[in-house]
Amino acid sequence: MTLRRLVVWLLCWVMAAQSLAAVVAAPDVVLFNGRLDGTQSTALAIKGDTIVAVGSDSDMTKLVGPHTRRVNLRGHWVLPGFNDAHVHLLSGGLELMRVDLHGARSIEDLQSRLKAQAQHVPLGQWIQGSGWDETLFDHKRWPTRFDLDAVVSDRPVVLERTDGHAAVVNSRALALLSISRHSIDPPGGVIEKDAQGEPTGVIKDAAMNALAATIPALSAQSRQAALLAGMRYAASLGVTTVQDMSTGYLDSDEANVLALKRLEQAGKMPIRVYVAIALHSLEPSSRERAHQLVQMPATPFLKVGGFKAFADGSVGSRTAYFHEDYADQPNQRGLLGEDFQNLDRFDSWLLDAKSLGTQVCTHAIGDAAVDVALNAYERLFKGSSEDRRFRIEHAQHLTERSIQRMASLNVIASMQPYQGIDDGRWVGVRVGAKRLRYSYPWASLANAGVRLAFGTDWPVVPLEPWAGVYAATVRVPLDGSHPDGWADGEKLTLRQAIDAYTVGSAVAEFSEAHKGRIAVGQWADLVEWEKEIFDRPLVDLRDNRPVRTWVGGKLVYQHSSH
Repeated sequence: MTLRRLVVWLLCWVMAAQSLAAVVAAPDVVLFNGRLDGTQSTALAIKGDTIVAVGSDSDMTKLVGPHTRRVNLRGHWVLPGFNDAHVHLLSGGLELMRVDLHGARSIEDLQSRLKAQAQHVPLGQWIQGSGWDETLFDHKRWPTRFDLDAVVSDRPVVLERTDGHAAVVNSRALALLSISRHSIDPPGGVIEKDAQGEPTGVIKDAAMNALAATIPALSAQSRQAALLAGMRYAASLGVTTVQDMSTGYLDSDEANVLALKRLEQAGKMPIRVYVAIALHSLEPSSRERAHQLVQMPATPFLKVGGFKAFADGSVGSRTAYFHEDYADQPNQRGLLGEDFQNLDRFDSWLLDAKSLGTQVCTHAIGDAAVDVALNAYERLFKGSSEDRRFRIEHAQHLTERSIQRMASLNVIASMQPYQGIDDGRWVGVRVGAKRLRYSYPWASLANAGVRLAFGTDWPVVPLEPWAGVYAATVRVPLDGSHPDGWADGEKLTLRQAIDAYTVGSAVAEFSEAHKGRIAVGQWADLVEWEKEIFDRPLVDLRDNRPVRTWVGGKLVYQHSSH
């Protein structure tokens, strides 16, 4: 071979190699002509599941290869996917397939919905539903077994209150649950009885545990279908990660994780899921199973990262635990959760969780419950600088001192702002004016340096993230009272609220290196929104809907009109 031919051959080889390298390095997808949150940029590039470049349209055009797909955002805003820090995924998915009692305005309305659902449930099966709220009813009274019996008496019925801390069952269900006038309240629970000592059908908190042992278990197929329905629904709302808080029962938690794993292996998970399992599963009889679950290798789509504990119930059911009596019910301070009935036992669970390198997420709504949880955390981490990011779930009614303690202990406030405007219709009557000062104190927590992680508690309240953003920034109760917002000083800015729902929730699950921002190196979990975001009145954001949702650069939802 002559020298000239050799040079030509080498040049051709180099050019071919460069061309091949360019094709290999070229992004898979380029989004352009948009408005990217937190940046002055209009475009970004995605390779695999990761954002590899952010800049102008012309910047991204230079990166485009022959196989790059270009997506015109048509001037729409693009935000990081919302990360809902507190949901009950199975319950939400099942609710999509069961009787929905949200918004029921009377006992008669509840009965009508129950009757309609009963037509589709075969004899011998339980009829289940949730979402009722007696504060919306005409006469404000709780439903009873007799109300349910009037509609369905031949099959067991259980209808959960909207907060998930109380339920009403019919007489058939009471019999199957072995609840009678002779039944006593379990620790941390209530079996409500009338003046004659007969059960009314209302059961609260730990008294509901019997339901799990009595209602036939879901089939594996039904469980997967419900979880998948919940995830698809989340994607349709721009939620790209959900943090699934324990069902309260290890068997169910374990079954959910295994079902999610099967869906992931089949490539069917549209969004990412973080799971917390029941803390009391660290009891000696189930400890080995719990350890196996939390030590399961994490993947980009599924991570078992923590344990969930219960320190109390809810204000709506008057089972949230306070230092002082309820303002509208003397001699009633609520119920300390079953997990905290034995503090030595609870501390041993915390120590076990710590040794596993996991988080603990404690449901605490009343100020006394929050303090009990913080006391336990302080005992565990006294003198330690470990970054374990233990959490208080809900943290609705605090004190100035508890806010400062959360900051000093680096405890994350995992909160659901929509509950502030939902409960805001009536919560003042329950807790009184004095405690309202630090009720749903989002700004006070943020100003103290406490990390906020926002979510919904779906299906307790709607999963729509913009409804929560609106609540956090406006604080106008759902009934329109306090039109300027109650506890005005606790409002957040729009930027703060969005950050709490994105990067704040990512921090709450130790995943901020991958989620929560539009930046190089972050997973391409992105949502294109129909409406302007920072350029319109906050009230208009409540019904903002996604145009498209991407998870890991893969399109998982597109609105039918686009």
